[in-house]
Order: sequence, then C-alpha cells, then structure tokens
Amino acid sequence: MTKESNITPILIATASFVGGVAAGLLFAPKKGAGNRAWLSKQASDLGQRVDNYRKIAAGKSSKEFHKLHQNFHNGLKRSIPDFYEATEHINLSDRHLFHG
Repeated sequence: MTKESNITPILIATASFVGGVAAGLLFAPKKGAGNRAWLSKQASDLGQRVDNYRKIAAGKSSKEFHKLHQNFHNGLKRSIPDFYEATEHINLSDRHLFHG
C-alpha cells in the first residue's frame, strides 16, 4: 500500500467526525451556552472515568509486577541451590581439610 492510500481513510473519517459534530451543534435544541455547559459536563465526566480506569489499571499492573517479581525470585531460588543448606550435613573437620 502506498502512503497516500493509507491517509485517505483517515482524512475521510476525520472530516466525517468534524462534520457530524458541527451538524449536531447546529441542529441541537439548546442555545450556545447550554451546549457549552453540556459539553463541559461531558468532558468532565469523561475525564473522571478515564482517571478511574487509570487508577484501576495502575493497581492491576502493580499486582502483576509483584506476581512477576515473586515468580522470578522463586524461580531463581529453585534454580540456584543454597550452598549453606546443601553442605550443612557434610561432616568435615580440620583434619579432613588439611590432611586429605
């Protein structure tokens, strides 16, 4: 596909959206001040919803990161032996170490 053929649908969609908004504002039953107040309220409500979703997503990502960290830590713990535990039952004295 060429660059021009990718841009055409975007331009058509944008023009359609802007035209729809303009037509909606022109034919709206409210006066300009009423429309502005309604748009302001809708934008505020949308902002609150986006903020709520952001907080939910942040909480979920924090939980997922913690689970990933725990899984990584547990995987390392299983893969790399604890040498203190592995050698605590070996009976070695100074005589074994220095005299062979």
